Amino acid sequence: MILFQIWATISGIILLLLMIKTIRFNFAIESLKDVLIDEENNRTSLQKNSQALQKSAKTKNSHSPSSWPKISFIVPACNEEQTIKAAAESLLDIDYPNLEIVIVNDRSTDNTGKIADRFAERDSRLKVLHITELPEGWLGKVHALDRGISMTKSEWILLADADIHFNSDAIKKAITYCQNKKIDFLTAVPDIKSKSSSLQILIAQLFHQASLFFSPKRLNDPKQKTCYGQGAFMLLNRAMYDRSEGMQWLRMEVIDDTGLAVMMRRAGARMGAVAGKDEIQLEWYPDVAAYFKGVEKNAFAFCQYNWLILFGLGLTNWLFVLGFSLAPVFSGNSLIQGFCAFSLLGYLGAIYFQMKKLLDLRFWQVCMFPIAVLILPVIFVRAATLSVINKGIYWRGTFYSLVELKRNQRMKLANLVFSIDEDPNEEENDKRKAATKYAMEKENPYEEDSQLFALASYQGSTDKLRHC
Repeated sequence: MILFQIWATISGIILLLLMIKTIRFNFAIESLKDVLIDEENNRTSLQKNSQALQKSAKTKNSHSPSSWPKISFIVPACNEEQTIKAAAESLLDIDYPNLEIVIVNDRSTDNTGKIADRFAERDSRLKVLHITELPEGWLGKVHALDRGISMTKSEWILLADADIHFNSDAIKKAITYCQNKKIDFLTAVPDIKSKSSSLQILIAQLFHQASLFFSPKRLNDPKQKTCYGQGAFMLLNRAMYDRSEGMQWLRMEVIDDTGLAVMMRRAGARMGAVAGKDEIQLEWYPDVAAYFKGVEKNAFAFCQYNWLILFGLGLTNWLFVLGFSLAPVFSGNSLIQGFCAFSLLGYLGAIYFQMKKLLDLRFWQVCMFPIAVLILPVIFVRAATLSVINKGIYWRGTFYSLVELKRNQRMKLANLVFSIDEDPNEEENDKRKAATKYAMEKENPYEEDSQLFALASYQGSTDKLRHC
């Protein structure tokens, strides 16, 4: 009896702490749809709820550039014939005057390449790069991104999925936000569309769990280790990317979006994360079965291909959910039962308002989140079991050996809760800290005299940042 009372009480306290964390996140994250573009006066501001805050924002925010910087939009596509047509039409409808679109046809065996070529013939802004072979030691998507980036010379690089859809002025809002906030790396949480309510619950629950591990306010502070990357939308400053390790560093990294965020943060990038609701739409998977298949690639990698970590995370999930659902029933204490019910209701309410900002989710779907938390370890164990049985993963028609994936994994568990590790080399770590201090002393990192990456200035303009 006492054990159940302690278990339920601890779970209730954790629920309250998570509620507070979620509320703080809700107030901190900004929405891309609220970015205002005043092209007539060549000024921009961020829409605020009150007139006083709006006036303050206009005073604080900087002017937009006299001309929009060039953006290269890199879109890897492998066997996407069902979605590439709608995606290409959406991309070409984007209202941005200096846009280059590169669709990288990554060894597709269907009509993806032919459909992309037809669009390229109609519009000079769109180019198609056909890849027929995958070099040894590379993941297909990472290699496609590397090839796409290498053929462009733009000031900004935008990486996104092939089946993503944009509102016409979404890119203008994104680049405006970067200019105003002096951001080198911007990621957006897409508005997930799905015909399956169950699938929406599973994906939304993952988004919520991710939000518990980073603070949007801390992202734009280069002194912080916090970093976050959402693969559906990542906008990079070319100058900062060129001074990072590059895609070669991530060539066999399964969780490439978080890896890219870590890589950019290691380079000293200022970062930002926004809600893309009503501006950036994506149907991640068509159904739950496809979601299970998609998770096969990332699940075991998230646990560093380690069964102890996997079972530890799964056990934590189950103990937490059962602690506020089953334990109060057997506690025999009405006060504890009421406390857990209050904490759970408050937490679910905070999640609901968070989802209103990120996704279109009904309250009854939010109430299903605890069930999704219980299901998640089962999905992960299934994916890990298949990886071990197959001695690797099959993805997009290519087999990747588990031995090679382990050997070349960059992401550690600390990275996967959206924070960078200190370099084990003390000298390199001291150099990075000095570079960060140098960057913080710069008034405007976009001015020409400060375009050089801080570490290059610290070590010498010909040096490159190197990490093991």
